[in-house]
Amino acid sequence: KRLLRDSPELVHMRSQRTHQAPLLHYVAANGIEDFRQKTPENIVDIAKLLLDAGADVNADSKAYGGGCTAVGLVATSVHPERANVQEALIQVLLDRGARLDLETAAGAGKLDIVKTFFREDGRVKQTASKGQVQRGFLRACMYGRQEVVAFLLEHGADLRDQACMGGTGLHWAAGGAHLGVVQLLIERGAPLEEVNQWGGTVLEHAGWAFTTGDPEKDYLPIFEALLAAGAKVQDGWLAWLDRQSGRPASMRARIAEVLRRYGA
Repeated sequence: KRLLRDSPELVHMRSQRTHQAPLLHYVAANGIEDFRQKTPENIVDIAKLLLDAGADVNADSKAYGGGCTAVGLVATSVHPERANVQEALIQVLLDRGARLDLETAAGAGKLDIVKTFFREDGRVKQTASKGQVQRGFLRACMYGRQEVVAFLLEHGADLRDQACMGGTGLHWAAGGAHLGVVQLLIERGAPLEEVNQWGGTVLEHAGWAFTTGDPEKDYLPIFEALLAAGAKVQDGWLAWLDRQSGRPASMRARIAEVLRRYGA
């Protein structure tokens, strides 16, 4: 408040870095500067403060190739999600006039908005593209938006297409510990042994997320669902699990039991 009072032009200034992001974009904790990807508890109040000071809610930046808006960055950032402020932050931006494209609406779980991008015959309108449908599908899988996932599967989304996002929908759903979406994708025939851009199967992607992701998420049902569906257990899984000292021994023991049951 003090800085904006003393220098009100700050709210309109842009970073001198290549992405040229305005100040409002930093509430998303999403961009190329990893050390700034943090979400404080009062970030919703900070967003309101910037908007009250005159920030353009639909200003874009050159991050990720260009065209990024604050609401799009918030909807596709894991940091506000982990801080449990993502939906509140998105809602503030929408209330102030933020425009959602199909990909962002899908990631935010706004099914009513997603539907506006399709005609009555189910085909995508000219305001969107097949690429946006697929990326929206992957975003919805990533954030556990099950209704959106089901809708987009009925409207052209592909279970195998990674759309330059690093993994299939099942990779992202398993990595986010979204059991309902994982079960839905398995029922629809999602491939279990397809590899992501890092060479990992869906089970391996879930294992990586278990060790590096949110420690509050329960990955046991995810392992159980994937293994019951036929995911292959490679050699060395138990030794790998034993090395994950960053997770409680009780948690590792539960997963080890499931892995043994399926042949580890």
